[in-house]
Amino acid sequence: MKKNSILFVIIVLLISLAGESCKQKGNSLRKAGIDNPFDSALVAPFFSQYSELKKYEKDLTAIYRNYKYSPIWFDEKGLAENGQSLYSLVKGLDDEGISIPFPYQKNIGDIFSTEPGKTFSTTDVELMLTSLYLFYADKVYKGIDNTTSPSIEWFLPRKKVSYSALLDAFISDPGSQNNDSLILFSQYYKLRDALKHYRNIEKKGGWAAIDLNPDIKAYELNDTAFAIQQIRDRLFITGDLAQNKISNKYDADLEAAVKKYQVRNGFKPVSQIKPRLIQDMNIPVGE
Repeated sequence: MKKNSILFVIIVLLISLAGESCKQKGNSLRKAGIDNPFDSALVAPFFSQYSELKKYEKDLTAIYRNYKYSPIWFDEKGLAENGQSLYSLVKGLDDEGISIPFPYQKNIGDIFSTEPGKTFSTTDVELMLTSLYLFYADKVYKGIDNTTSPSIEWFLPRKKVSYSALLDAFISDPGSQNNDSLILFSQYYKLRDALKHYRNIEKKGGWAAIDLNPDIKAYELNDTAFAIQQIRDRLFITGDLAQNKISNKYDADLEAAVKKYQVRNGFKPVSQIKPRLIQDMNIPVGE
């Protein structure tokens, strides 16, 4: 009985301390001019004003219900660092292969601009950043919609996205790949790295087309031809060939590079270089 009494006192104290901590945070936010919690009735007018974000209203409302309408992107000092982290992630969406801009990109830019300009209410900033988070999660974690997936032959099962759970993880550690691993599968990072790799090649000018001789059915080991040097140059650019040299002879080093290229691109690795393989090498880097 005595142990139960002590346990009861400890629980009461913990609840009291937690409540006091929330109260202190609330007082600090109020001193900074931020309502804690903010008025839930302001959500609908926000989406009326920013109608292109309307699709996120349901998820946004669910998030704030979970947070009891407390600010997510503000602390007692004002706009919190996690807001800046989110903004940086969205600015880097091009690295993820996503070229769709946020509908109100200029407004977001104005929020984080150091230049004096348009001012927004703290509630509008709060809701705009949560909408930005939902936009990011929608494009990066959720990706293309289910109706489009079959047309590009994407049949991998999808994980269900909990925006609230992801947001909790993001706030505790913005930008961590541990957060991404809740949704993304490991191949995603390989695809992203490959995209960066090919874009870097494109910036350097890509690769030249290899001559296709209609009289040649295949190049065999130890054959010589001008196209052999072109193939050597092509495979060096993509990293399949470690060292390039001036030689139009099909040697063992080039054979290993050809097989490496074939494995990477879904071909059966063989020594012969046939026109079909050269045609594949001639696909422009942009494509």
